[in-house]
Amino acid sequence: MRVVAGLLLLTASVAHADTTVDVAVEAHVDVHVSTQGTTSSSGGNGDRDRGLLGGTPLTRGHWEVGLAMILPVHHHDIGAHAIVGRQLGPVRLALEYSMSSTCADRKVVDGWGAVRMAQVGAQIHRVGVAGRYRLDFGMDDVGTAFYLEGGVGREQLRWRDGAPSTTHNDVAVGFGVDMLGGGRQLAGFDFGGRFTLTEGDTPDAPTEVTAGILLGFLLGT
Repeated sequence: MRVVAGLLLLTASVAHADTTVDVAVEAHVDVHVSTQGTTSSSGGNGDRDRGLLGGTPLTRGHWEVGLAMILPVHHHDIGAHAIVGRQLGPVRLALEYSMSSTCADRKVVDGWGAVRMAQVGAQIHRVGVAGRYRLDFGMDDVGTAFYLEGGVGREQLRWRDGAPSTTHNDVAVGFGVDMLGGGRQLAGFDFGGRFTLTEGDTPDAPTEVTAGILLGFLLGT
């Protein structure tokens, strides 16, 4: 009887040990799987957060060219505007060239030698430099930005009545929105408003303020 009781006790102990090992192993596997799932979920949220603001093609370093129409609010006719620039972080530095036409009251001498005031047309050529600050949002391959820009330039008016050309210094400020997307080659559009403050013909002449709407496309690489 003692031998039988001993065998029964030994069998119960072995069964208890097996059960303990199984439970421990299963608990270990459960904890391991749970940890992996938490890590993967955290990484996905981080990727989405990085795609919301900044890091789009608009603020990554690239060369950029643009061609646009300038739709005048008053005074000038429809003009053309071109830029070549380099994006450095959130700021684009660019060389600008604009061409448009206008009319102004000027003193002219008629065929009888009399001096009178008359409307005279002129073609305006402007060169300048400008900086544009972009606040972008979007994804890695396409972005949209709100921008503010400012610059200085010098314009030349070539009068159609044969009078000598006149030159004026100016300051330009603007705001708007642009979009750019693609891979190694980028393409997009530019839409905004632009104000130009131009000095007069003489030191005591009032500053002329002109406004226009800029509508064009952008290419980058």
